[in-house]
Amino acid sequence: MNRMKARVVNFKRIQNKCLKKIAGALKSGAVMICPTDTIYGISVSARVRKSIEKIRRIKKRRDKKPFIILVDSINSAKKITRFNGRALVLAKKFWPGPLTMILNAKTGSKKIAIRIPGRAKLRKLIGYLGCPMVSTSANISGQKPANNEKALIKRFGGLVDYMLLAGRVSGLPSTIVDVSSKKIKIIRQGAVPKRKILDCLENRE
Repeated sequence: MNRMKARVVNFKRIQNKCLKKIAGALKSGAVMICPTDTIYGISVSARVRKSIEKIRRIKKRRDKKPFIILVDSINSAKKITRFNGRALVLAKKFWPGPLTMILNAKTGSKKIAIRIPGRAKLRKLIGYLGCPMVSTSANISGQKPANNEKALIKRFGGLVDYMLLAGRVSGLPSTIVDVSSKKIKIIRQGAVPKRKILDCLENRE
């Protein structure tokens, strides 16, 4: 068990003053755990590279596969991705919520996996942060994500700066769909069923 260093906060009762304080800490490189849509995530500011690398060390993740980006609005997503028509249709139907879309970056040749989280307080925290948030499931690579407070504190209490806790979560990750090209591809089946995604796009035609 890691020696406790994290400040534990009741996310259900958190006030704006505390959200602003945590946003300030994230800007300075803090790492936090908080509930996203269906699982707990480890999250940092997308602008602090050292924090992103710290997540990799915490998760013991050796690959350089990029993490998911969380934003607070469709407009924020459009600032960093090439937001096409199909992405807009899916965003209007499933965002905020557990659907992650892979889109081409606004500049360069990279792709970005992006989502607006369903929890209003998390969106407000991202707003106070003033930039996108990098997030990944709260687990050690190769292990199942921790879905209750006791497991989270035992596993990560000595490794992160803040733990925003809201009780047990469902454990289903977000669905990931690649809409960066003409052919839609489901990368990971999760909380949003594939059929609902396809029906949404078919009804658009």
